[in-house]
Amino acid sequence: MELLVQNRRDGIHILPAIPKGWREFEFDGIRTVGAFLIGATVREGKAVAIRIRSLAGGDLVLWHSLGQKWRVGEGEIREGSMFRTSMHPGETVELRAIR
Repeated sequence: MELLVQNRRDGIHILPAIPKGWREFEFDGIRTVGAFLIGATVREGKAVAIRIRSLAGGDLVLWHSLGQKWRVGEGEIREGSMFRTSMHPGETVELRAIR
């Protein structure tokens, strides 16, 4: 699981280093610090989606490997490798790569 999700001082890191042989996979339900459940989808060796569900609500700092431009849900386009938000209990957010 350490290859998929890492809890660090500066936040939650998703897919920090995908092994070259891992081309197509997905996972869900990895519990992190702060009571978040994390999932992700990888296609052609690159992260294309990250799913976050908050169990308790609270602030989230997430570092991802979606690329420099990515989308929150079906709406807002953002840039950079960090996503910061405050979530409500039961709330779900999906981040999607823009390719």
